[in-house]
Amino acid sequence: PEAMKYFITVSARACDGVIEAVESLEGAPIVGVQFHPERMAPDDSACRALFEWLVRESRIRATRG
Repeated sequence: PEAMKYFITVSARACDGVIEAVESLEGAPIVGVQFHPERMAPDDSACRALFEWLVRESRIRATRG
């Protein structure tokens, strides 16, 4: 939606222009990414770092209730 342009920014696009990642402009710990973690190669450090960040942030929020 139009209003979202004030809160997020596109940070990655595919060769065909499809948005693949967005990030918060306000410093909030959000990242929107189009990928399939079940297809991650064991040696793909970028995907592994993203997945580990997601797990870590989820654990932090789960303990806050």
